[in-house]
Amino acid sequence: MISIDRSRVNVPEVLKKASQATKRYRAKPVVQALWEMQNGKCSYCENRIPEEGHSKAVEHFQPKSVYKHKANDWHNLLL
Repeated sequence: MISIDRSRVNVPEVLKKASQATKRYRAKPVVQALWEMQNGKCSYCENRIPEEGHSKAVEHFQPKSVYKHKANDWHNLLL
């Protein structure tokens, strides 16, 4: 797993306004910020993720099914 420095990227505004019930973690600004923060790599296998032509799945480090309150938590999101 790659080392992630979240201090390099600001929390996307869309997450600051998100309630627990919304799926703001899928928003384009969030995906782009995660992609930049992870240097365009998958956080698990470290393979390059193309900037275009690839659907980028946002994953939760702590599962949102168990930690519902962390569904939109910036510190719980990975690409």
